[in-house]
Amino acid sequence: MVSISVIDRVGTTELPGFSWDWKGVDRCTARLLIEERLRTETERAARDIPASRFLLELSGGLDGFTDQLAERAFAAFTAGKLLLIVNDAQVTDLDEEIPLHTANEAVFFKLVPLQGG
Repeated sequence: MVSISVIDRVGTTELPGFSWDWKGVDRCTARLLIEERLRTETERAARDIPASRFLLELSGGLDGFTDQLAERAFAAFTAGKLLLIVNDAQVTDLDEEIPLHTANEAVFFKLVPLQGG
């Protein structure tokens, strides 16, 4: 079993994180990690644990199913609007294999456009 600690950043703001234990895996892909993160948050929301601000920022609310949220997250990742750093290494492809350790840190950066004139 591995432990995943999630840190969310939107722009320059670090948001409260959460963690979960993931049984039966020792490696994954960015796609699988994003899907499992969304499933974990959806399950937390079903138990009346508020969704992270990051998920709300990414999805516009919990009005869809996990698969729809995952497709939005994949599109954001592919478009460069979402960066993923796992154990201090940037993941650049949805299907890139990520080795996991007993304890892991996944940082999700939602990039926001600069404002100004």
